[in-house]
Amino acid sequence: MPFTTRNYPASFWGLINWVLALSLLSGCASMQPCSDSALPVTKTEHTLVHPDGRETAVTLWQPSRAGQSPLTTFSHGAFSAPERYEVVLRGLAEMGLVVLAPLHIDSELLAIDPPPAQDKVWRSRKQDITALFSPTAEILSYLNEGVTLSKTRLATGHSYGAFVAQVVSGALAVGDTPGEFLVDVDAVVAISPPGHLPGFIEPGAWKTMDRPHLLITGTGDIFPGFMEDWQEHTSAWNEAPADDQWLWVGEDVDHYFGKVFGRLQREVPAQTEAFDQAMATTQQFLATYLDGGLSVCSSPIQPGKTAIASLKRR
Repeated sequence: MPFTTRNYPASFWGLINWVLALSLLSGCASMQPCSDSALPVTKTEHTLVHPDGRETAVTLWQPSRAGQSPLTTFSHGAFSAPERYEVVLRGLAEMGLVVLAPLHIDSELLAIDPPPAQDKVWRSRKQDITALFSPTAEILSYLNEGVTLSKTRLATGHSYGAFVAQVVSGALAVGDTPGEFLVDVDAVVAISPPGHLPGFIEPGAWKTMDRPHLLITGTGDIFPGFMEDWQEHTSAWNEAPADDQWLWVGEDVDHYFGKVFGRLQREVPAQTEAFDQAMATTQQFLATYLDGGLSVCSSPIQPGKTAIASLKRR
């Protein structure tokens, strides 16, 4: 598993960075976060050593309270890094999950020169995530006292990383071997995943992804010259087998919720209220599809609409 990087054009990967958002609503379901249910959490940094000696830096977020917790991996957007998604990673841990977020080799923080080829980046990203779903004894030794992993698994990611999460859950990119990187996850949360990309993501890519799936995007999730229509991000929701497919769309929400995560130095307002509602709906999605280990302040997910966002199911 060589420690490599993918050299996609910047315009291509700009599309693939992430937005973790989902919103709930209806008169009987609140889109507001349950502040009284947030668990105390801790953050530590570790190293995953692959069988071939390649090393991957891993950020671990976890609850501080004893008990069983579901495991989730988080795959960051192209060229980005876990440290730019702390609001998301912390939020998932506060819900009761153990979160493992690798630093993929395409991250600009690594500045690998020359950049690894695209196929090597793609393979190494999948290797990072599948390895963390079977954490080594060393990684497990970093769990807080009394924290153990339940059998429940969740795949999450933003932009390029969202497609990684979808692929380890059953989707297929061009050239992928069916089942090679498949993980038995219970659900998927994909923030601003890419749509169809010729030569990489062809129509039908998600027809084999049959897991409960929450896709988060917004009507401002547009990249001029690359992705002109925000609805291209919804391709996975349209193609995956029906039932348990959820689509959250934030009004004017863009790829990074303004500058909530991913690109923190953008000169735009942070779309904080929309992000908070998205996280509240994410918690409801997880409470519906993950078995135990979550903080209790949540209600089942259900379709609805507010002034900020809409949530649909198919």
